[in-house]
Amino acid sequence: MIKNLKSISYKLFGSYFENEKKIKKYLNLKSKLQKARIDTPLEVWLSFAMFISVILWVLIFFTTVFILWISGVFSFPSIINEGIPTLIDIITNFEYYTFGSLTKHISTVFLTLIVFIGPILIAFVTFKLFNIYPSIKASGRSRKINASLPYAINYISAMAGAGVPPVDIFRMLAASETYGEVSREAKEIVRDTELFGKDIITSMRRVSRTTPSKKFQEFIQGAITTITSGGNLEVYFKNRAEQYMTENRQSQEEFLETLSLVGETYVTAFVAGPLFMIVMIVVMAMMGGIDILLLYLVVYVIIPVGTILFLILIDTITPEV
Repeated sequence: MIKNLKSISYKLFGSYFENEKKIKKYLNLKSKLQKARIDTPLEVWLSFAMFISVILWVLIFFTTVFILWISGVFSFPSIINEGIPTLIDIITNFEYYTFGSLTKHISTVFLTLIVFIGPILIAFVTFKLFNIYPSIKASGRSRKINASLPYAINYISAMAGAGVPPVDIFRMLAASETYGEVSREAKEIVRDTELFGKDIITSMRRVSRTTPSKKFQEFIQGAITTITSGGNLEVYFKNRAEQYMTENRQSQEEFLETLSLVGETYVTAFVAGPLFMIVMIVVMAMMGGIDILLLYLVVYVIIPVGTILFLILIDTITPEV
Protein backbone atom coordinates (compact mmCIF):
# COMPACT_ATOMS: atom_id res chain seq x y z
CA MET A 1 0.00 0.00 0.00
CA ILE A 2 2.70 2.49 1.05
CA LYS A 3 4.87 1.48 -1.91
CA ASN A 4 1.97 2.14 -4.29
CA LEU A 5 1.35 5.55 -2.75
CA LYS A 6 5.03 6.42 -3.03
CA SER A 7 5.00 5.35 -6.66
CA ILE A 8 1.96 7.54 -7.40
CA SER A 9 3.40 10.51 -5.52
CA TYR A 10 6.72 10.21 -7.37
CA LYS A 11 4.92 10.24 -10.72
CA LEU A 12 3.06 13.40 -9.68
CA PHE A 13 5.81 15.40 -7.95
CA GLY A 14 9.07 13.60 -8.74
CA SER A 15 10.10 15.90 -11.58
CA TYR A 16 9.71 18.93 -9.29
CA PHE A 17 12.07 17.54 -6.62
CA GLU A 18 14.62 16.18 -9.10
CA ASN A 19 15.65 19.77 -9.79
CA GLU A 20 19.34 20.31 -8.91
CA LYS A 21 18.54 23.32 -6.71
CA LYS A 22 15.98 21.31 -4.74
CA ILE A 23 18.44 18.45 -4.25
CA LYS A 24 21.07 20.86 -2.89
CA LYS A 25 18.47 22.42 -0.60
CA TYR A 26 17.59 19.04 0.94
CA LEU A 27 21.10 17.51 1.16
CA ASN A 28 20.88 17.49 4.96
CA LEU A 29 17.59 15.59 4.76
CA LYS A 30 19.26 13.04 2.46
CA SER A 31 21.95 12.48 5.09
CA LYS A 32 19.31 12.05 7.81
CA LEU A 33 17.43 9.50 5.69
CA GLN A 34 20.64 7.47 5.40
CA LYS A 35 21.35 7.71 9.13
CA ALA A 36 17.78 6.70 9.97
CA ARG A 37 18.18 3.73 7.56
CA ILE A 38 15.02 4.77 5.72
CA ASP A 39 15.50 3.01 2.40
CA THR A 40 13.71 5.64 0.32
CA PRO A 41 15.44 7.96 -2.18
CA LEU A 42 15.31 11.66 -1.34
CA GLU A 43 13.14 12.56 -4.37
CA VAL A 44 10.61 9.82 -3.54
CA TRP A 45 10.48 10.85 0.14
CA LEU A 46 9.83 14.51 -0.71
CA SER A 47 7.24 13.56 -3.35
CA PHE A 48 5.46 11.34 -0.82
CA ALA A 49 5.52 14.17 1.74
CA MET A 50 4.01 16.58 -0.80
CA PHE A 51 1.38 14.02 -1.83
CA ILE A 52 0.24 13.38 1.75
CA SER A 53 0.20 17.14 2.47
CA VAL A 54 -2.01 17.85 -0.56
CA ILE A 55 -4.37 14.98 0.29
CA LEU A 56 -4.69 16.30 3.85
CA TRP A 57 -5.35 19.82 2.56
CA VAL A 58 -8.18 18.59 0.31
CA LEU A 59 -9.75 16.37 2.99
CA ILE A 60 -9.60 18.99 5.75
CA PHE A 61 -10.84 21.79 3.47
CA PHE A 62 -13.95 19.94 2.27
CA THR A 63 -14.63 18.37 5.68
CA THR A 64 -14.52 21.81 7.35
CA VAL A 65 -16.79 23.36 4.72
CA PHE A 66 -19.23 20.44 4.99
CA ILE A 67 -19.40 20.58 8.81
CA LEU A 68 -19.92 24.35 8.84
CA TRP A 69 -22.53 24.09 6.10
CA ILE A 70 -24.45 21.28 7.87
CA SER A 71 -24.39 23.19 11.16
CA GLY A 72 -25.68 26.32 9.42
CA VAL A 73 -22.71 28.38 10.53
CA PHE A 74 -21.32 28.83 7.03
CA SER A 75 -23.54 29.55 4.04
CA PHE A 76 -22.20 30.03 0.53
CA PRO A 77 -25.38 31.70 -0.82
CA SER A 78 -25.23 34.38 1.88
CA ILE A 79 -21.60 35.13 1.05
CA ILE A 80 -22.28 35.26 -2.69
CA ASN A 81 -25.44 37.38 -2.34
CA GLU A 82 -24.31 39.74 0.41
CA GLY A 83 -20.58 39.74 -0.20
CA ILE A 84 -18.02 41.24 2.18
CA PRO A 85 -18.70 44.95 2.84
CA THR A 86 -16.15 47.57 1.80
CA LEU A 87 -15.38 50.78 3.69
CA ILE A 88 -17.47 52.81 1.16
CA ASP A 89 -20.45 50.47 1.69
CA ILE A 90 -20.27 51.00 5.44
CA ILE A 91 -20.05 54.82 5.11
CA THR A 92 -22.88 55.17 2.55
CA ASN A 93 -25.15 52.63 4.26
CA PHE A 94 -24.23 53.20 7.87
CA GLU A 95 -27.76 52.57 9.14
CA TYR A 96 -27.87 49.17 7.44
CA TYR A 97 -24.49 48.10 8.71
CA THR A 98 -25.33 48.14 12.40
CA PHE A 99 -23.03 46.66 15.00
CA GLY A 100 -24.82 43.31 14.69
CA SER A 101 -24.46 43.31 10.91
CA LEU A 102 -20.77 44.19 11.15
CA THR A 103 -20.29 41.37 13.62
CA LYS A 104 -21.99 39.02 11.19
CA HIS A 105 -19.70 40.06 8.33
CA ILE A 106 -16.59 39.92 10.49
CA SER A 107 -17.59 36.40 11.53
CA THR A 108 -18.00 35.50 7.86
CA VAL A 109 -14.52 36.81 7.08
CA PHE A 110 -13.07 34.94 10.07
CA LEU A 111 -14.73 31.66 9.06
CA THR A 112 -13.56 32.13 5.47
CA LEU A 113 -9.98 32.55 6.70
CA ILE A 114 -10.30 29.41 8.83
CA VAL A 115 -11.68 27.39 5.91
CA PHE A 116 -8.95 28.44 3.47
CA ILE A 117 -5.88 29.15 5.61
CA GLY A 118 -6.37 26.38 8.22
CA PRO A 119 -5.94 23.46 5.79
CA ILE A 120 -2.95 25.19 4.16
CA LEU A 121 -1.23 25.54 7.54
CA ILE A 122 -1.93 21.90 8.40
CA ALA A 123 -0.55 20.78 5.01
CA PHE A 124 2.56 22.93 5.54
CA VAL A 125 3.14 21.48 9.03
CA THR A 126 2.67 17.94 7.66
CA PHE A 127 5.33 18.52 4.99
CA LYS A 128 7.72 19.89 7.64
CA LEU A 129 7.07 16.87 9.87
CA PHE A 130 8.21 14.61 7.03
CA ASN A 131 11.44 16.63 6.99
CA ILE A 132 11.88 16.35 10.76
CA TYR A 133 10.96 12.67 11.20
CA PRO A 134 14.25 11.22 9.80
CA SER A 135 16.22 13.35 12.30
CA ILE A 136 14.09 12.06 15.18
CA LYS A 137 14.47 8.45 14.04
CA ALA A 138 18.23 8.87 13.51
CA SER A 139 18.58 10.34 17.01
CA GLY A 140 16.68 7.39 18.50
CA ARG A 141 18.86 4.93 16.59
CA SER A 142 21.99 6.68 17.87
CA ARG A 143 20.88 6.21 21.48
CA LYS A 144 20.09 2.53 20.92
CA ILE A 145 23.42 1.91 19.18
CA ASN A 146 25.36 3.57 22.00
CA ALA A 147 23.52 1.46 24.59
CA SER A 148 24.16 -1.88 22.84
CA LEU A 149 27.64 -1.15 21.51
CA PRO A 150 29.74 -2.33 24.53
CA TYR A 151 27.93 -5.69 24.63
CA ALA A 152 28.17 -6.15 20.86
CA ILE A 153 31.92 -5.46 20.95
CA ASN A 154 32.37 -7.99 23.77
CA TYR A 155 30.52 -10.51 21.60
CA ILE A 156 32.78 -10.02 18.57
CA SER A 157 36.04 -9.73 20.54
CA ALA A 158 35.90 -13.46 21.33
CA MET A 159 35.58 -14.23 17.61
CA ALA A 160 38.50 -11.92 16.81
CA GLY A 161 40.60 -13.79 19.38
CA ALA A 162 39.76 -17.06 17.61
CA GLY A 163 41.10 -15.67 14.34
CA VAL A 164 37.74 -15.22 12.58
CA PRO A 165 38.07 -12.89 9.52
CA PRO A 166 36.47 -9.41 9.85
CA VAL A 167 33.86 -10.19 7.15
CA ASP A 168 32.65 -13.24 9.08
CA ILE A 169 32.73 -11.30 12.37
CA PHE A 170 30.32 -8.68 11.00
CA ARG A 171 28.21 -11.36 9.32
CA MET A 172 27.66 -13.13 12.66
CA LEU A 173 27.00 -9.80 14.40
CA ALA A 174 24.43 -8.96 11.71
CA ALA A 175 22.74 -12.34 12.24
CA SER A 176 22.38 -11.73 15.99
CA GLU A 177 19.20 -9.71 16.68
CA THR A 178 20.20 -9.39 20.36
CA TYR A 179 22.20 -6.25 19.66
CA GLY A 180 19.42 -4.38 17.92
CA GLU A 181 20.55 -1.36 15.93
CA VAL A 182 24.22 -2.40 16.11
CA SER A 183 23.24 -5.54 14.20
CA ARG A 184 21.41 -3.30 11.71
CA GLU A 185 24.64 -1.38 11.07
CA ALA A 186 26.56 -4.65 10.68
CA LYS A 187 23.98 -5.75 8.09
CA GLU A 188 24.85 -2.66 6.04
CA ILE A 189 28.52 -3.73 5.99
CA VAL A 190 27.63 -7.31 5.03
CA ARG A 191 25.19 -6.14 2.33
CA ASP A 192 27.79 -3.89 0.69
CA THR A 193 30.35 -6.69 0.78
CA GLU A 194 28.19 -9.58 -0.43
CA LEU A 195 25.67 -7.89 -2.75
CA PHE A 196 27.65 -4.98 -4.15
CA GLY A 197 31.04 -6.71 -4.22
CA LYS A 198 32.87 -4.07 -2.17
CA ASP A 199 35.83 -4.99 0.00
CA ILE A 200 35.36 -4.96 3.78
CA ILE A 201 37.32 -1.72 4.29
CA THR A 202 35.25 0.23 1.73
CA SER A 203 32.03 -1.12 3.24
CA MET A 204 33.11 -0.14 6.75
CA ARG A 205 34.07 3.36 5.58
CA ARG A 206 30.63 3.91 4.04
CA VAL A 207 28.85 2.79 7.19
CA SER A 208 31.10 4.99 9.34
CA ARG A 209 29.98 7.98 7.23
CA THR A 210 26.26 7.16 7.42
CA THR A 211 25.83 5.86 10.98
CA PRO A 212 23.99 8.23 13.35
CA SER A 213 26.18 7.21 16.33
CA LYS A 214 29.49 9.01 16.83
CA LYS A 215 30.66 6.18 19.09
CA PHE A 216 30.01 3.56 16.42
CA GLN A 217 31.70 5.81 13.87
CA GLU A 218 34.81 6.06 16.06
CA PHE A 219 34.74 2.30 16.66
CA ILE A 220 34.53 1.47 12.94
CA GLN A 221 37.26 3.96 12.03
CA GLY A 222 39.51 2.48 14.71
CA ALA A 223 38.76 -1.04 13.43
CA ILE A 224 39.69 0.05 9.89
CA THR A 225 43.01 1.42 11.13
CA THR A 226 43.69 -1.77 13.12
CA ILE A 227 42.90 -4.04 10.15
CA THR A 228 44.94 -2.05 7.60
CA SER A 229 47.93 -1.76 9.93
CA GLY A 230 47.86 -5.46 10.85
CA GLY A 231 47.06 -4.79 14.51
CA ASN A 232 45.42 -7.10 17.03
CA LEU A 233 41.63 -6.83 16.63
CA GLU A 234 40.91 -8.73 19.85
CA VAL A 235 42.88 -6.25 21.96
CA TYR A 236 41.30 -3.30 20.16
CA PHE A 237 37.77 -4.68 20.66
CA LYS A 238 38.33 -5.36 24.38
CA ASN A 239 39.75 -1.88 24.99
CA ARG A 240 36.82 -0.25 23.21
CA ALA A 241 34.29 -2.40 25.10
CA GLU A 242 35.77 -1.37 28.47
CA GLN A 243 35.84 2.28 27.40
CA TYR A 244 32.19 2.31 26.30
CA MET A 245 31.04 0.40 29.41
CA THR A 246 32.70 3.04 31.60
CA GLU A 247 31.12 5.85 29.56
CA ASN A 248 27.68 4.20 29.83
CA ARG A 249 27.97 3.98 33.63
CA GLN A 250 28.97 7.65 33.82
CA SER A 251 26.04 8.53 31.56
CA GLN A 252 23.64 6.68 33.87
CA GLU A 253 24.98 8.51 36.93
CA GLU A 254 24.65 11.88 35.21
CA PHE A 255 21.11 11.01 34.15
CA LEU A 256 20.10 10.18 37.74
CA GLU A 257 21.34 13.58 38.89
CA THR A 258 19.48 15.31 36.06
CA LEU A 259 16.33 13.30 36.79
CA SER A 260 16.45 14.40 40.43
CA LEU A 261 16.61 18.05 39.33
CA VAL A 262 13.77 17.57 36.84
CA GLY A 263 11.64 15.91 39.53
CA GLU A 264 12.15 18.82 41.93
CA THR A 265 11.28 21.28 39.17
CA TYR A 266 8.09 19.38 38.33
CA VAL A 267 6.94 19.25 41.96
CA THR A 268 7.52 22.98 42.33
CA ALA A 269 5.99 24.06 39.01
CA PHE A 270 3.12 21.61 38.56
CA VAL A 271 2.22 20.28 42.02
CA ALA A 272 2.87 22.90 44.69
CA GLY A 273 2.40 25.86 42.32
CA PRO A 274 -1.00 24.81 40.90
CA LEU A 275 -2.27 23.82 44.37
CA PHE A 276 -1.47 27.31 45.63
CA MET A 277 -3.14 28.84 42.55
CA ILE A 278 -6.26 26.67 42.99
CA VAL A 279 -6.66 27.71 46.63
CA MET A 280 -6.20 31.39 45.74
CA ILE A 281 -8.66 31.20 42.82
CA VAL A 282 -11.33 29.45 44.94
CA VAL A 283 -10.99 32.00 47.76
CA MET A 284 -11.11 34.98 45.37
CA ALA A 285 -14.04 33.46 43.44
CA MET A 286 -16.00 33.09 46.68
CA MET A 287 -15.34 36.76 47.34
CA GLY A 288 -16.52 37.61 43.82
CA GLY A 289 -13.22 39.04 42.72
CA ILE A 290 -12.31 36.56 39.95
CA ASP A 291 -13.94 34.38 37.31
CA ILE A 292 -14.14 30.67 38.16
CA LEU A 293 -13.16 29.88 34.53
CA LEU A 294 -9.54 30.50 35.53
CA LEU A 295 -9.79 27.44 37.79
CA TYR A 296 -10.80 25.28 34.82
CA LEU A 297 -7.84 26.67 32.88
CA VAL A 298 -5.40 25.60 35.62
CA VAL A 299 -6.96 22.16 36.21
CA TYR A 300 -7.73 21.11 32.63
CA VAL A 301 -5.04 22.91 30.63
CA ILE A 302 -1.96 24.03 32.58
CA ILE A 303 -1.48 20.90 34.71
CA PRO A 304 -2.11 18.28 31.95
CA VAL A 305 -0.05 20.14 29.32
CA GLY A 306 2.79 20.71 31.79
CA THR A 307 2.78 17.03 32.78
CA ILE A 308 2.87 15.91 29.14
CA LEU A 309 5.77 18.26 28.39
CA PHE A 310 7.74 16.91 31.37
CA LEU A 311 7.07 13.32 30.27
CA ILE A 312 8.38 14.16 26.79
CA LEU A 313 11.43 15.83 28.36
CA ILE A 314 12.18 12.77 30.53
CA ASP A 315 11.74 10.41 27.57
CA THR A 316 14.11 12.57 25.51
CA ILE A 317 16.91 12.70 28.07
CA THR A 318 16.60 9.07 29.24
CA PRO A 319 19.56 7.03 27.93
CA GLU A 320 18.91 3.56 26.53
CA VAL A 321 19.93 0.72 28.83
